[in-house]
Amino acid sequence: MKEELLHSLYDNRLMKTDEEFEIFDLTLDLLCDETVETNDIIPLINVLDDNTEDMEAMYRLIHLIEEYISSEESYRMLLNGINDIANSSPEWSRVLMYRILNDDDSVVKLKKILKSLNINAYNNIYKLLINIYNEDTNLFGDKIKEILSNS
Repeated sequence: MKEELLHSLYDNRLMKTDEEFEIFDLTLDLLCDETVETNDIIPLINVLDDNTEDMEAMYRLIHLIEEYISSEESYRMLLNGINDIANSSPEWSRVLMYRILNDDDSVVKLKKILKSLNINAYNNIYKLLINIYNEDTNLFGDKIKEILSNS
């Protein structure tokens, strides 16, 4: 059933009609009752789409994703998910990265995991961090320098 819920979220992610919104919202409610596992994190992140009509519903999805991010492996899945949507949904990639940067424990895990990502994921996360650094140096400059040192 969880697989069907993940597909339903993805299929209705743009929420261009009331029906798509209602299906998305109901599916998200049903998914909250399911046990989400680490390997579900990337499919959940892939639902995020910059072309959605309902940003609030997407933030509900982000809150659900964040509930399952705690272990090193879940952070690895989070970063790989950000890599997956970096080009197709750059705004949601940024939102996820800002949320990581706003949590000191997440910053430590990001620094540790970044070096072990495949080259494509590393490069996309690196570019995202550099873009955030250039735009928000005062707020995140020190954290990003720390993350990228020795990586």
